[in-house]
Amino acid sequence: MSETEQAQIEALRRREDAGETLSLPEAAQLSAFYAQVEAEEEARLAPRREAEREKRRRYLAELEAILTQKRESLQRLELLVREIETLDQKESRLRATVQG
Repeated sequence: MSETEQAQIEALRRREDAGETLSLPEAAQLSAFYAQVEAEEEARLAPRREAEREKRRRYLAELEAILTQKRESLQRLELLVREIETLDQKESRLRATVQG
């Protein structure tokens, strides 16, 4: 943007801030400037936002892997508990048979 354009935009901003009603072409010029600034800011921030999204995706993937490991451990423990319960029942029956 040239210095002349910057000066025009700054003058429009001051007039608008002062409560002055801008003409339709002036308002359109100021609106276009704001849209351009917003687009430039979005383009500037886009790589950082994508990096943050990727970081979150990796973190979630790690959490899902940990959760899967914990579920598998829990399933193994449940199987061991059932085996112990079965062995306890067999032991109780054998004791009853030996005593009875």
